[in-house]
Amino acid sequence: MASSVELSQVASSTAGFDNRSRLSLLDVVKEKSRSVPTSKHNTVLHRLVYIGRINAFLSDRRELQTFFEKSIRSWQSKHQGEAVTGLLMALPDYVIHILESSQETLLTAIQDTMRSASKERLSHVRVVAWASAIPNRLYQQWSMRQLGSVKQESALPDDEDLSGELMEKLVPEVLQNLLQLSLHLVKVPKLDLVNAMEKIREKHPHYYPNQAQLDYLAKCPKLLTPEKYLEMFASRHEHTLTSELVWPAPSKFKPPG
Repeated sequence: MASSVELSQVASSTAGFDNRSRLSLLDVVKEKSRSVPTSKHNTVLHRLVYIGRINAFLSDRRELQTFFEKSIRSWQSKHQGEAVTGLLMALPDYVIHILESSQETLLTAIQDTMRSASKERLSHVRVVAWASAIPNRLYQQWSMRQLGSVKQESALPDDEDLSGELMEKLVPEVLQNLLQLSLHLVKVPKLDLVNAMEKIREKHPHYYPNQAQLDYLAKCPKLLTPEKYLEMFASRHEHTLTSELVWPAPSKFKPPG
Protein backbone atom coordinates (compact mmCIF):
# COMPACT_ATOMS: atom_id res chain seq x y z
CA MET A 1 0.00 0.00 0.00
CA ALA A 2 1.34 3.42 -0.94
CA SER A 3 2.46 5.70 1.83
CA SER A 4 0.77 8.98 2.79
CA VAL A 5 1.30 11.95 0.48
CA GLU A 6 3.49 14.65 2.02
CA LEU A 7 2.61 18.32 1.79
CA SER A 8 6.13 19.07 0.58
CA GLN A 9 5.53 16.72 -2.34
CA VAL A 10 2.29 18.49 -3.19
CA ALA A 11 4.10 21.81 -3.08
CA SER A 12 6.93 20.67 -5.33
CA SER A 13 4.48 19.37 -7.92
CA THR A 14 3.08 22.90 -8.31
CA ALA A 15 6.35 24.85 -8.21
CA GLY A 16 6.15 25.59 -11.92
CA PHE A 17 2.76 27.27 -11.73
CA ASP A 18 3.74 30.43 -9.83
CA ASN A 19 3.37 32.64 -12.88
CA ARG A 20 -0.04 31.27 -13.78
CA SER A 21 -3.38 32.02 -12.23
CA ARG A 22 -3.57 30.98 -8.58
CA LEU A 23 -4.57 27.35 -8.12
CA SER A 24 -7.31 26.24 -5.80
CA LEU A 25 -6.66 23.56 -3.20
CA LEU A 26 -8.32 20.88 -5.30
CA ASP A 27 -6.27 21.94 -8.36
CA VAL A 28 -3.12 21.38 -6.31
CA VAL A 29 -4.29 17.98 -5.15
CA LYS A 30 -5.39 16.92 -8.64
CA GLU A 31 -1.98 17.86 -10.06
CA LYS A 32 -0.29 15.63 -7.51
CA SER A 33 -2.82 12.84 -7.95
CA ARG A 34 -2.08 12.42 -11.65
CA SER A 35 0.79 10.12 -10.68
CA VAL A 36 -1.42 8.03 -8.36
CA PRO A 37 -3.33 5.04 -9.81
CA THR A 38 -7.06 5.75 -9.93
CA SER A 39 -8.61 2.40 -10.71
CA LYS A 40 -10.91 1.02 -8.07
CA HIS A 41 -8.33 -1.66 -7.29
CA ASN A 42 -5.36 0.69 -6.89
CA THR A 43 -6.76 3.89 -5.40
CA VAL A 44 -5.23 4.72 -2.03
CA LEU A 45 -8.03 4.72 0.52
CA HIS A 46 -8.41 7.26 3.29
CA ARG A 47 -10.87 7.60 6.16
CA LEU A 48 -12.33 10.87 7.42
CA VAL A 49 -14.27 11.41 10.64
CA TYR A 50 -15.92 14.71 11.50
CA ILE A 51 -18.55 15.96 13.92
CA GLY A 52 -21.11 18.71 13.42
CA ARG A 53 -23.91 20.22 15.47
CA ILE A 54 -27.36 19.93 13.86
CA ASN A 55 -29.02 23.32 13.51
CA ALA A 56 -32.05 23.65 15.75
CA PHE A 57 -34.59 24.38 13.00
CA LEU A 58 -33.86 21.08 11.21
CA SER A 59 -36.56 19.00 12.88
CA ASP A 60 -36.68 16.14 10.35
CA ARG A 61 -33.42 14.19 10.47
CA ARG A 62 -34.38 12.35 7.28
CA GLU A 63 -33.62 15.55 5.41
CA LEU A 64 -29.97 15.03 6.35
CA GLN A 65 -29.96 11.67 4.60
CA THR A 66 -31.45 13.18 1.44
CA PHE A 67 -28.90 16.00 1.52
CA PHE A 68 -25.87 13.75 1.95
CA GLU A 69 -27.05 11.17 -0.58
CA LYS A 70 -27.21 13.99 -3.13
CA SER A 71 -23.80 15.27 -2.04
CA ILE A 72 -22.21 11.82 -2.37
CA ARG A 73 -23.62 11.40 -5.88
CA SER A 74 -22.03 14.74 -6.74
CA TRP A 75 -18.65 13.73 -5.30
CA GLN A 76 -18.67 10.42 -7.16
CA SER A 77 -19.62 12.16 -10.39
CA LYS A 78 -16.75 14.62 -9.94
CA HIS A 79 -14.27 11.87 -9.05
CA GLN A 80 -15.48 9.04 -11.26
CA GLY A 81 -14.76 5.53 -10.07
CA GLU A 82 -14.20 6.59 -6.47
CA ALA A 83 -16.76 4.81 -4.30
CA VAL A 84 -17.78 6.52 -1.06
CA THR A 85 -18.58 4.30 1.90
CA GLY A 86 -19.21 5.08 5.55
CA LEU A 87 -21.87 5.92 8.09
CA LEU A 88 -23.67 9.06 9.21
CA MET A 89 -24.74 8.71 12.85
CA ALA A 90 -27.45 11.26 13.67
CA LEU A 91 -27.88 11.98 17.37
CA PRO A 92 -30.39 14.43 18.86
CA ASP A 93 -28.00 17.40 18.58
CA TYR A 94 -25.02 16.16 16.55
CA VAL A 95 -23.91 14.06 13.61
CA ILE A 96 -20.77 11.98 13.50
CA HIS A 97 -19.83 11.34 9.87
CA ILE A 98 -17.38 8.60 8.89
CA LEU A 99 -16.36 8.55 5.22
CA GLU A 100 -14.02 6.29 3.24
CA SER A 101 -12.79 7.13 -0.25
CA SER A 102 -9.88 8.63 -2.17
CA GLN A 103 -7.98 11.68 -0.93
CA GLU A 104 -9.54 13.96 -3.55
CA THR A 105 -13.06 12.84 -2.74
CA LEU A 106 -12.64 13.36 1.00
CA LEU A 107 -11.12 16.80 0.46
CA THR A 108 -14.20 17.66 -1.58
CA ALA A 109 -16.35 16.41 1.31
CA ILE A 110 -14.51 18.69 3.74
CA GLN A 111 -14.81 21.61 1.36
CA ASP A 112 -18.55 21.01 1.05
CA THR A 113 -19.03 21.46 4.80
CA MET A 114 -18.03 25.11 4.23
CA ARG A 115 -20.74 25.75 1.66
CA SER A 116 -23.94 27.55 2.57
CA ALA A 117 -26.14 24.50 1.91
CA SER A 118 -24.20 22.53 4.52
CA LYS A 119 -23.99 25.41 6.98
CA GLU A 120 -27.77 25.66 6.88
CA ARG A 121 -27.85 22.17 8.37
CA LEU A 122 -24.66 21.81 10.43
CA SER A 123 -22.55 24.14 12.51
CA HIS A 124 -19.46 23.75 14.73
CA VAL A 125 -17.95 21.20 12.34
CA ARG A 126 -14.63 19.72 13.51
CA VAL A 127 -12.36 17.24 11.73
CA VAL A 128 -11.79 14.56 14.36
CA ALA A 129 -9.50 12.25 12.39
CA TRP A 130 -7.98 11.56 9.00
CA ALA A 131 -6.44 8.10 8.48
CA SER A 132 -4.24 7.78 5.40
CA ALA A 133 -3.59 4.70 3.26
CA ILE A 134 -5.99 2.45 5.13
CA PRO A 135 -5.65 -1.21 4.06
CA ASN A 136 -9.37 -1.86 3.60
CA ARG A 137 -12.84 -0.44 4.12
CA LEU A 138 -14.85 -0.88 7.30
CA TYR A 139 -18.13 -0.26 5.46
CA GLN A 140 -19.63 -1.79 2.33
CA GLN A 141 -21.74 1.25 1.43
CA TRP A 142 -22.79 4.65 2.75
CA SER A 143 -25.79 4.75 5.07
CA MET A 144 -27.34 6.75 7.89
CA ARG A 145 -28.56 5.65 11.31
CA GLN A 146 -30.55 7.77 13.74
CA LEU A 147 -29.59 7.23 17.35
CA GLY A 148 -31.71 7.97 20.38
CA SER A 149 -30.87 10.19 23.29
CA VAL A 150 -27.37 10.31 24.74
CA LYS A 151 -26.41 10.29 28.40
CA GLN A 152 -26.46 13.61 30.20
CA GLU A 153 -23.27 13.41 32.20
CA SER A 154 -21.72 16.14 34.30
CA ALA A 155 -19.71 18.70 32.35
CA LEU A 156 -16.09 18.00 31.49
CA PRO A 157 -13.32 20.16 32.94
CA ASP A 158 -12.57 23.55 31.43
CA ASP A 159 -10.78 23.74 28.08
CA GLU A 160 -7.58 24.66 29.87
CA ASP A 161 -7.62 21.40 31.81
CA LEU A 162 -8.38 19.39 28.68
CA SER A 163 -5.34 20.59 26.77
CA GLY A 164 -2.95 18.14 28.39
CA GLU A 165 -2.86 14.48 29.31
CA LEU A 166 -6.63 14.16 29.86
CA MET A 167 -7.33 15.55 26.40
CA GLU A 168 -4.90 13.14 24.76
CA LYS A 169 -6.84 10.27 26.29
CA LEU A 170 -10.37 11.59 25.75
CA VAL A 171 -10.49 12.11 21.99
CA PRO A 172 -8.99 8.73 20.93
CA GLU A 173 -11.23 6.95 23.43
CA VAL A 174 -14.41 8.62 22.19
CA LEU A 175 -13.48 8.02 18.56
CA GLN A 176 -12.65 4.36 19.12
CA ASN A 177 -16.01 3.84 20.83
CA LEU A 178 -17.84 5.60 18.00
CA LEU A 179 -16.14 3.36 15.43
CA GLN A 180 -17.15 0.29 17.41
CA LEU A 181 -20.72 1.56 17.65
CA SER A 182 -20.85 2.32 13.94
CA LEU A 183 -19.76 -1.22 13.03
CA HIS A 184 -22.60 -2.62 15.11
CA LEU A 185 -25.13 -0.25 13.57
CA VAL A 186 -24.29 -0.93 9.91
CA LYS A 187 -25.13 -4.60 10.42
CA VAL A 188 -28.63 -3.82 11.69
CA PRO A 189 -31.60 -3.32 9.32
CA LYS A 190 -33.33 0.00 9.92
CA LEU A 191 -36.56 -1.74 10.93
CA ASP A 192 -34.74 -3.48 13.78
CA LEU A 193 -32.70 -0.47 14.82
CA VAL A 194 -34.61 0.42 18.01
CA ASN A 195 -34.40 -3.09 19.46
CA ALA A 196 -30.81 -3.52 18.35
CA MET A 197 -29.77 -0.24 19.94
CA GLU A 198 -31.25 -1.29 23.26
CA LYS A 199 -29.22 -4.49 23.15
CA ILE A 200 -26.06 -2.58 22.28
CA ARG A 201 -26.70 -0.16 25.16
CA GLU A 202 -27.03 -3.09 27.55
CA LYS A 203 -23.92 -4.93 26.37
CA HIS A 204 -21.71 -1.98 25.44
CA PRO A 205 -22.92 1.17 27.22
CA HIS A 206 -19.49 2.79 26.86
CA TYR A 207 -19.88 2.88 23.06
CA TYR A 208 -22.37 5.72 23.38
CA PRO A 209 -20.89 9.19 23.84
CA ASN A 210 -22.38 11.41 26.51
CA GLN A 211 -23.58 14.92 25.83
CA ALA A 212 -20.59 16.57 27.51
CA GLN A 213 -18.16 14.67 25.27
CA LEU A 214 -20.03 15.67 22.12
CA ASP A 215 -20.24 19.31 23.23
CA TYR A 216 -16.50 19.34 23.79
CA LEU A 217 -15.61 17.75 20.46
CA ALA A 218 -17.65 20.40 18.67
CA LYS A 219 -15.66 23.23 20.24
CA CYS A 220 -12.35 21.52 20.99
CA PRO A 221 -9.52 23.99 20.29
CA LYS A 222 -7.20 21.18 19.22
CA LEU A 223 -9.57 19.76 16.58
CA LEU A 224 -9.47 21.66 13.30
CA THR A 225 -12.35 23.37 11.56
CA PRO A 226 -12.74 22.51 7.86
CA GLU A 227 -11.22 25.87 6.92
CA LYS A 228 -8.15 25.32 9.10
CA TYR A 229 -7.72 21.75 7.92
CA LEU A 230 -7.71 22.74 4.26
CA GLU A 231 -5.37 25.65 4.95
CA MET A 232 -2.87 23.34 6.59
CA PHE A 233 -3.22 20.75 3.86
CA ALA A 234 -2.62 23.28 1.11
CA SER A 235 0.34 24.97 2.79
CA ARG A 236 3.42 24.82 0.59
CA HIS A 237 5.82 25.46 3.42
CA GLU A 238 4.94 22.58 5.73
CA HIS A 239 6.70 19.20 5.73
CA THR A 240 3.95 17.29 7.47
CA LEU A 241 2.20 14.11 6.45
CA THR A 242 -1.47 14.59 5.60
CA SER A 243 -2.26 11.99 8.26
CA GLU A 244 -0.76 14.30 10.91
CA LEU A 245 -2.94 17.31 10.21
CA VAL A 246 -5.50 16.47 12.86
CA TRP A 247 -5.06 16.14 16.57
CA PRO A 248 -4.47 13.60 18.03
CA ALA A 249 -2.53 11.70 15.36
CA PRO A 250 -4.73 9.18 13.48
CA SER A 251 -2.29 6.41 14.40
CA LYS A 252 -4.06 6.36 17.76
CA PHE A 253 -7.35 5.59 16.07
CA LYS A 254 -6.85 1.97 15.16
CA PRO A 255 -9.81 0.33 13.37
CA PRO A 256 -11.70 -2.04 15.65
CA GLY A 257 -10.41 -5.56 15.38
